[in-house]
Amino acid sequence: VLVPKEKQAIAEAILGEEINPQISWEKAVRSARAELERNPDDLYARFNLSVALYNTGDFAESVAEFEKVENRLAFRTLWYQVEPVRAYLELGNYERVFAITDQILNNGNRAFSELYRIRGEIYEKQGYSELAREELRKSAFYNQNQS
Repeated sequence: VLVPKEKQAIAEAILGEEINPQISWEKAVRSARAELERNPDDLYARFNLSVALYNTGDFAESVAEFEKVENRLAFRTLWYQVEPVRAYLELGNYERVFAITDQILNNGNRAFSELYRIRGEIYEKQGYSELAREELRKSAFYNQNQS
């Protein structure tokens, strides 16, 4: 939350315990689950649950929830929320990461620098240094301001 310095105490008071990201994400998990109890077919609540689970460190559940709605999401969804991709990365399911990132990069979002960075991380872990460098070069090309 961005606020002027003189209003920081007010913003923190409004946020209360939710100033702690872990608490916020745990509440987001509970909220999404409550939405799904009311409407088990709520595509966005299910995806939100996947994102929240990733952010609480429950990567396996994040992937499980994502897979329930993956084929019904708008094709641009993962352009804005890459947590399911990162969950597969955390689980070591590199084949799935490459499949998803290939789909995104080859279908309208060639300049998604974060995906090249993820791919570079995988290649580095696998010992393919030249492939890793190539992916990181693409990442830097599409986002010259990244650190």
